[in-house]
Amino acid sequence: MIMRIMLLMLFTWGNFLLYGQQHFSYTANTGNNCTVALPLSANPSVKGVALAAGDEIGAFSSLGLCAGAVVWQNANTAITVWADDQFTSAIDGMQAGDTIRYRIWKKSENKEYSAVSVSYSSGNGVFQIDGINVISKMNVTISAIKGINTNQSEETNVSLYPNPVKNRVTAKISVAETGPVEIRLYNIIGQELERKTFQKENNQSADYSLQVSERWGAGIFLCRIIIGERSYYKKMLIVR
Repeated sequence: MIMRIMLLMLFTWGNFLLYGQQHFSYTANTGNNCTVALPLSANPSVKGVALAAGDEIGAFSSLGLCAGAVVWQNANTAITVWADDQFTSAIDGMQAGDTIRYRIWKKSENKEYSAVSVSYSSGNGVFQIDGINVISKMNVTISAIKGINTNQSEETNVSLYPNPVKNRVTAKISVAETGPVEIRLYNIIGQELERKTFQKENNQSADYSLQVSERWGAGIFLCRIIIGERSYYKKMLIVR
């Protein structure tokens, strides 16, 4: 099994060098990862049509964060799914215990599909550091989704303060977009604790605050800030 996974990873690296990633973006080399093997026999498809060379498969957290991806080339391959880097303030990877979700991008259509159904011949798709999962079947049976932005760049345009936080946290947003700003708070296993929507009236920097409930306890929490089609992810440390 280990030798098979190593060969699949070599195929993946070769595919990346030949074709490159165009659609999905993620933070690599965060320190820890797991491997999802995708053999040719899994026959990944969209509505009954097999993927073509150049299509992409992305691995996502429950918060919608891309943590790894691969370019499909009609050959055995594997996705390296990266863990969150505990030494950075941004959420840049998967948390242990979170279930890996998948999205498929069809290059010929320039469309992204999120309702990806998978079966495993080894593993169960739950992210664990150094874990190995082998997909036996992957397919999509419904239409493409719209309004998805997988670009996790420009994290410096959004910050949280104070951090660590005790009673109230403020998101400072320095982007030009106007319109609704949604802030969602999650615990470390992805359960949503709080959601609040604000209105950004102009293209200037703005601050938006949320009350931190005592019932959440202390520890590391996750903050997702949605502005238009973009999502920004930040870690938040609550102290008591």
